Order: sequence, then structure tokens, then C-alpha cells
Amino acid sequence: MFRLIVLVLALLPNMLLSQGTPAALDAAVEAAGPWSGPAQWASRVNNANIVDAMSANPVSYPVLSPGNPLGWALGNFYLLRWNRVVSRLGQPFYSPQPQGVRLTHLYSSSWIMENNSVSWAVDLVEGPFTQFGFANSVDVPQIIAMTAKLDALFVTHIDGDHCSVPMIVAMLLQGKPVICPPDLGNMALALGAPANLLLIPPTGNYQLFLPNNKIIFFEVYNGKQRQGTPTEVDCNAYRFTTSGGKHIVHSGDVEDPGFAIWVQTRSWTADYLIQPSYVNIPHTYGFLSHELEYTHFGAAHLKLNMPAVGPMPLNRFVLFWGESVVF
Repeated sequence: MFRLIVLVLALLPNMLLSQGTPAALDAAVEAAGPWSGPAQWASRVNNANIVDAMSANPVSYPVLSPGNPLGWALGNFYLLRWNRVVSRLGQPFYSPQPQGVRLTHLYSSSWIMENNSVSWAVDLVEGPFTQFGFANSVDVPQIIAMTAKLDALFVTHIDGDHCSVPMIVAMLLQGKPVICPPDLGNMALALGAPANLLLIPPTGNYQLFLPNNKIIFFEVYNGKQRQGTPTEVDCNAYRFTTSGGKHIVHSGDVEDPGFAIWVQTRSWTADYLIQPSYVNIPHTYGFLSHELEYTHFGAAHLKLNMPAVGPMPLNRFVLFWGESVVF
């Protein structure tokens, strides 16, 4: 079995090249979007298999080496997807309902939400590619371009796949608010972050007033991840209410038992739930990310299983990096 795995890994660069360049894969993803019908679904599954092959190394991390053709291709593909999101942000979009919402997925738990001319992000990070030394992936210019089009940034917790220091700094330098849990916020304040922009709200309901008469209505739950262990961290969950009265919940990595109890006492139901793998919250549409995509490695990695659009369990969606859905 081990020899078979080694053989497959040795063949992957050629397999990838046979499917075309990262630009070709980017175009293929655009051509078969999340609302694709049966005719495009085979292409969508094929695209997912290619990205899985690029990123899911069953042995270790060598794929994320700048000298690895697969690592180079993965970083370049992510950069293309990131740039597409930047170009779309702030542009009008058609929604079938008044004051609709556009949800966009990027790396791991990174999501961007747009509603009524307001754009905000949750757990927006640049991905692992810049951290591992890929000059062809997201770097400072791309971070500045993205944050220039955002009105606010929400962070659930301090882990690197949810929290990006460059992203936080870019937002603060542009005078834009960052909302985060206590341990992360207090650390940032101690390092000189401006208290009027670095916000640490306790559990409760809030209105975030922004320039140009923009408002974000949100509720926060102060929870924990890995509660009771040496690596316990503060972890927020957020519920956003759109101008059309819809509820978007990003549960982060909240794992403490109090969160489920808190949710059950709320008067709202999640219309759009992000991270439904963590907490069984009643919802209309769920969006899988984090471990349930192609961004984690080792034993925790699960192959991407693209669910069919339509009548599916809990109406759960998997989006490629840079893909959006509009409601």
C-alpha cells in the first residue's frame, strides 16, 4: 500500500499538467458553479478531484514546498481565486429576494458576506501558501486590495487558520474595525492596537455603525475551543442579521457545551449556517468548510465530497475557494 501511495504521489505532477494549468482549473471552476445542474456536475466533481490531488498529501506536508510542482500550482490557483473575489467585491449582484446576501468562501473557515452595500469577513486569512514561501500566492498587495473593499473583519479565535495578523493590521491601518475574542483582543491592545477599532464585545447583541451610514447587526457568543485542555483558547461564534431579516451564523470552532444551550434559547433560526460540522444547529442552508474541504492535512483530512445541489441532507454546500452563492 505504501508503495502505491508513493507511486501515486510521483505521478500527480503529470496528472495535474495533463488537466491543464492553474489558470485552466480556475476557468473550469468558474464554468461549473455551485448552482450547476446535472450536466455540469461531473465537471464540478472532476475539478474537486484535481484540487484534492493537489493538496491532500496522505503522507506528510511536502506538497507545500515551493520546490514541489503541486505546491506551486496550488498557491497559484489560490491566488487566482483570491483575485476573482477582490474584483467582485462591491459590485452589484442579483438576488431573488429583496436585500439579498452574497456569501463567498475562501481558505478554510474564511468567508465574506455582502448585504445592502456592506461587506464584512469572518476568519479571513491568506491561506498557508504565503506562510510556506510561495511568491506566486497571496501576499501584502493582495491583502491590501482585499481589505480596501471590506468594511469590517470578525475573528472567531487565534488559531492560524482563522486569524491572520497581516489581515488585522491592514484593516486597522485603514481605520476599519476588527471584532475578536478576549484573549486575542487583549494581546493586540497590549501591542498597541487602537482601542476604538479593536473591539472585544462580550456575549450579546450589537450594532456596528460604519461610515456612509452602513450598519452591521450582529450577535456574539463568547465560547471556548479545546475547553479544559492546555491549549484552550477563547472562541467567538457570530450571528449576523441582514437588512432583509435573514440570519447568518458562523460557529467558528466553538466546542464548549454552553454554546448549544445558548443557541437553543435564541428566538431565531439560522438561515445560513457556516461550519455545521461542529454544532447541530437547526438551519435552512449549511456551508461546509474547515476539515470538510481540501485545506487540512494528515489524519484529520477528509476527501472533498461534493454534495449534489437540491434535496440533500441539511441542504449542505461545499464551495471552491473564491466561489459565491447569492440568496
